[in-house]
Parts: sequence; structure tokens; C-alpha cells
Amino acid sequence: MKTKFLFSQALISVSFLAFGQFANPTEPVYTAISEAAGVDSATQLNLRDLQLFQLDDSAEELKNLTFLNLMKNNMESWDKSIFTLTNLQTLNVKENSLKAIPKEIENLKKLEALDIAKNKIPELPKEMGELHELRLLHASFNNVVYISPTLGNCQQLQVIDLSHNQLSAMPAEFSNLKDLKTLQLGYNQFREFKGDWCKIASLEDLDLKHNYLRNFPAEVKKLKSLKALNISNNELTELPDELCKLKDLEQLILSENALTELPRNIGRLKNLRTLIAVGNNFSESEKTRIKEALPDCTVILD
Repeated sequence: MKTKFLFSQALISVSFLAFGQFANPTEPVYTAISEAAGVDSATQLNLRDLQLFQLDDSAEELKNLTFLNLMKNNMESWDKSIFTLTNLQTLNVKENSLKAIPKEIENLKKLEALDIAKNKIPELPKEMGELHELRLLHASFNNVVYISPTLGNCQQLQVIDLSHNQLSAMPAEFSNLKDLKTLQLGYNQFREFKGDWCKIASLEDLDLKHNYLRNFPAEVKKLKSLKALNISNNELTELPDELCKLKDLEQLILSENALTELPRNIGRLKNLRTLIAVGNNFSESEKTRIKEALPDCTVILD
């Protein structure tokens, strides 16, 4: 049974992700390279869903471009002209057939939002560590098995979506991402969540659903800003008591694990408003205890 639940924090993430698709409404948006090339001040170009395999050579003339949407085309490799557009702040290449990220990505040093979701990318290379202005990275639905430790240099990152990949490990350098608020790691191959990753004290939304986690670290108590935690559809048999020290936690999703009880001090989560833990092995007495410990929380156990 798969639990579906809409987080308020997820809505924030979705709105953040969306600006990789939608341009600034206060400035003109051009829908052809030839059209934009005739305007010195052109900053936004939307070439979405045009069946493109490559860009016209005149794309290199668009030196003032800050927004480029190439979503839903037929690109199997990156057009070299993209990396000459050094003023780009938003780049969306979602839903193409890209097989790698070239080293020239490091040229785009002003990039704030990068959407590479739904491609065939196997790794995030070291050159991405040069994107020091990057705030949003959307890389879900790829084949990512490796993330370069240099990504920890992108200290402006606020949202990372790496769900639906093949990851089994993350670099310890992720702990350097002091502004990170949303980390989506669902539908991967994680068998452990290391305590080192709990050093991201700014994190508010952590999603690890549909992995293979068998334990959860006591270091979770360091995630003092955490508001939403989803660790459903894993192989957890117990949770650490330290989980109860997350005073700001509002939403906790634990469904489809092998839990027989929750921490004895679960009632200390005074701000918890939603707990969903269906598909576990709680006794009737444990279900009663949980509900009594959380009188101000919506508790769904069946």
C-alpha cells in the first residue's frame, strides 16, 4: 500500500521548482531564437516542446539571456551554445534524452535554478561545484548513481530533488549546505542514512520514502529546523528516541515499515499535527498509547 500525502512544505518546494518552467511575467518572453536575436535586451527564451535536437547557431548571440526553457525536446546532447550564455540564471532541460552533464556547465556561474529532471544522466560531475549561485537543483527521474563531493561548494542551495534515481550514497560534503531547506531522496537505493547528513541544521523537509533503510540515526536530533519527515516504505523496525527532540516537527510519515512501536516520548512532539503510520505492526494497545500521547495531532494508523 502506498501512502499519498500532501505536505505544506512540499507545496513550497513545488512552487520553487516551477520557476524553472515559467518566466518572469514582467519581461518579454520570446519563443524563437530568430525573434530574440533581433532584440539586444532579450532576457527570456521559451523553446519548450518544439521537438528540437539542437539550437540554431545564432543562439550564441543572446548574451543577455537569463532564462532559457528547453523542456520537452529531443536533445540527446547539450548544444554548445548553451554554455556561452553566461548570464543565465534559470536553465530548464527537463524531459529530453541527455546522457551526461558536460564540464562546460561550470561556465554558467550565475545559474540559480537548474532543472535536469527526466533525462538519462548518471552522475553530477565535479564541475557543478562551480555553480556557487545555485539555489535550486531538480534532478529527479534520471539514472544518477554518483554525486561529486564538490556539490557541497554550492552553499546557496535551498532545494535539491534527487528522487527516482539509483543513489545509495551521498557525499559527506552535503553537510556544508547551510541554507538547504528541502531534500528529496525518495525512490532510490539507500540502505542507511548517515549521521553526517544530519548536520544540515537548516533542513525543513526531508523525504526518504521508498528506499531500503533498516535504521535511522540518533543524530537526527541535530535537524532542529525539521518540519516534515517522510520515511515511509522502508524496512525500519525501530526509531531512535532522539526523534522526539525535533520540536518543530509538524508532519511525520512512517507508513509501510516494520515498526512495532514508536519512541516512548513521542508525546514530546508538541507541534506535530499529522502522523501517518499505516502498514506497520503496532498492537492495539500501542495504537491507543500513540493516540493518547498526541491529542492535538491527526493520527492515522490503519
